[in-house]
Amino acid sequence: VIAGTMYNYNSSGSNYDFLNGVTAVSTSNVWAVGFCEDLSTQRYRTLIEQWNGTSWNVVTSPNYGQHSSDSLFGVAQVPGTSQLWAVGDSYKGGNPPSLELTEFYC
Repeated sequence: VIAGTMYNYNSSGSNYDFLNGVTAVSTSNVWAVGFCEDLSTQRYRTLIEQWNGTSWNVVTSPNYGQHSSDSLFGVAQVPGTSQLWAVGDSYKGGNPPSLELTEFYC
């Protein structure tokens, strides 16, 4: 992966995919996080994609619930490991309107 180079990635199948954060474990193991729109509910769902050195692939990621809009804004690797943490928020309305969302991948 070279900075400034444009790559095609596998879409989540939604109308809108947004990638907000990226971290590189190696040149063949890069992770990007963000959110996409669920067309059936019109709510946002977490989006995680992984670059394997050849192509981007969508990775299944959890969401807070069916009635929330969930987004990821950043991802970081734990130094010296293959563990990743992603952070974002879950919007449900009400009080408080947003909750912190943290996801772990190893």
